Amino acid sequence: MKFSTIFAITLATSSMMMMTVMAANKKNKIVAAASEPSTVSVQPADQTPRRPKINWGRCPQLEPTERDIESKSNILQECLRQNPPPQSESITQEQIIQHQQKVTECALKIENWFDKNGEYKYSKAEKEIKNKNLAKDMEKKLLESHKQCSQIAKDRSQAVKNMTIVEQVQVYQGCMDAHITQNCQIEISAV
Repeated sequence: MKFSTIFAITLATSSMMMMTVMAANKKNKIVAAASEPSTVSVQPADQTPRRPKINWGRCPQLEPTERDIESKSNILQECLRQNPPPQSESITQEQIIQHQQKVTECALKIENWFDKNGEYKYSKAEKEIKNKNLAKDMEKKLLESHKQCSQIAKDRSQAVKNMTIVEQVQVYQGCMDAHITQNCQIEISAV
């Protein structure tokens, strides 16, 4: 999975790296983005969320291909098959968050983002940045951001009792998303 796909899907498809969770309740779907666990929006069951339009600014190399997006979608479908959404008339926010974490962990495992000890492969993320053929100054900035963000995530993991690996990855990815958006001057708009 390319770094650009991780970033783009996080931003462009309701935080797909951190997963979109859909739970059906008769006529409506409850959709909650992992990046906004306290936000739940209700959409008609026949509507599919649309991807926002992204201007990749100074980093067009980060834009995922349709193949990348399709691959991620297939992984999510498999993880949703393995971890079906909770079926209940009254789904709690806690159930939604737990389900998001299960689906996220499943996807990260399929994509080989954990080492044999179950730790996140920060070195793989660094390699993905290096493989993007970014302008040298931009690569340097993003590698510095990677170093900073991975340290923040590791420190936070040690400071917070019972922090899951998925929560640690969310801290890292949120930090990287902010740095990449700012450094690359990425603009996101609704379609």
